Amino acid sequence: MRSPVWSLLLACALAAPAASAQIRWRTYRPGIRIGETDTATQHWWAVTVDLQSPRIGVRATRAADHGITVSTFAQRYGAQVAINGGFFNFSGYVPSGLSMADGRAWHDDSAGESFVAVGADGRVEYQRSPGSVVRSADLPDWYRQAVGGHPTLVWDGASVTTPCPAGAELCTARHPRTASGVSRDGRTLYLITVDGRMTGSAGMTLPELAAVMRNLGVWRGINHDGGGSTTLFVAGSGVLNRPSDGRERVVANHLGIVWRDPRCTGTVRGTVRDRATRRPLAGASVSIVGGGTDRADAMGAFSIGAVSCDVVTLRATAAGHVAGMREVPVDPLSVSDGSITLAATPSPMDAGTVRDAGMVRDTGTRIDVTVGVDMPRVDVQTTDRATADVGTADVEPADVGTADVGMEDVGAEDVGAEDDVPTVIESDGSTTEWDGGADADEAPPEAMDDAAGCQCTAGVPTAPGRAAPWMGLLGLALLRRRGRRGSGVWGRGRRGR
Repeated sequence: MRSPVWSLLLACALAAPAASAQIRWRTYRPGIRIGETDTATQHWWAVTVDLQSPRIGVRATRAADHGITVSTFAQRYGAQVAINGGFFNFSGYVPSGLSMADGRAWHDDSAGESFVAVGADGRVEYQRSPGSVVRSADLPDWYRQAVGGHPTLVWDGASVTTPCPAGAELCTARHPRTASGVSRDGRTLYLITVDGRMTGSAGMTLPELAAVMRNLGVWRGINHDGGGSTTLFVAGSGVLNRPSDGRERVVANHLGIVWRDPRCTGTVRGTVRDRATRRPLAGASVSIVGGGTDRADAMGAFSIGAVSCDVVTLRATAAGHVAGMREVPVDPLSVSDGSITLAATPSPMDAGTVRDAGMVRDTGTRIDVTVGVDMPRVDVQTTDRATADVGTADVEPADVGTADVGMEDVGAEDVGAEDDVPTVIESDGSTTEWDGGADADEAPPEAMDDAAGCQCTAGVPTAPGRAAPWMGLLGLALLRRRGRRGSGVWGRGRRGR
């Protein structure tokens, strides 16, 4: 049996080449460097980011964008560099630690998790794990973006992986890894990904990863989700590492680096189409908020140049349609797609003023209204309709019967509460329904967006429209006619005359 001393010496021998391996650095953007390392058994990448550069910003995943791949996140947020974030539950892609974007926390911290938080001014703070829970209500106001992970790997320049707080398997087995850290002066952010589970790259243990981080200059750093989740995306190159699943994995959250140059501009092109019919909307007006404008041609196409390299807001309007807006990341390396669909302006029928007007029937003792029937608009003027105008041949009881329009026509099975329930993320991370995003193959479908463009949820009752007054008048006219024939509630007293 191998002695503990021999095991320790072997681990140190394996870790030393990883920590001291030659790194081939290149400048990707001013303030961003990318390094690659190859040894006989390891392949890993490192990114250094100058947080004091006014051109550089840090972005994390919003709640609405959980459950997408790293490359989709980068393209959606205009990030030039992006990695996967914290650990998560595959059921709904719920993160297990703090998740925060644009100053809004959408998942709470937990005692077993670390996290990294970044402010708008480039300040960085790491929370050590295991530790006390930091409630979302107690987060500092300067926190803007945050993702979680565990365990802490480096604290105040020293490795803290022994004993391993996360369990022996996570610490001592070699796996693909993702990690982040910050320098002692708080100026430099480090992002590290390690390939594993493949020929030429076995992956690293957490002590080996901590040694690499310390060698890079990390003062405090944590381990993020690894294994098949490990991904490093760089705009212009795509996914740099080799994900062990053979393709990118859908993950819960992400951390991205945005680089902006005030002199940098790009082009936004796309089409404007009707949301329901998908037909192009010729003549639609398209504008970049604070930038250029254009009108869609006969094919609905538009192009706006000289757009600042940033995440910009595009606005489109067209006759007979509701104005639409979307965010578009602009990058000088490629033409940015700003395609957008517009919903048709709801008509009065769609707005509920005449729909579900119902039919009136006489049960002999009361007036019942059966809803669910679309009827044409009828203007009823009581002064224009004499008693003789409504004869027995006009409306027969058989014309409006319970068999024609029954309550089964509008039943609970037709419009159920479970059909289109929107996503809700509770404070504990649980969800009622989940929109996994465009990259989640096993995720439930998105919330309903109907052909009328109301973007409402099925099953929600609508307010009564203007149909109610003419329904009442029609009922009175029917009762009045029955009174003349000597039938109905009001006619009984006149039958003997």
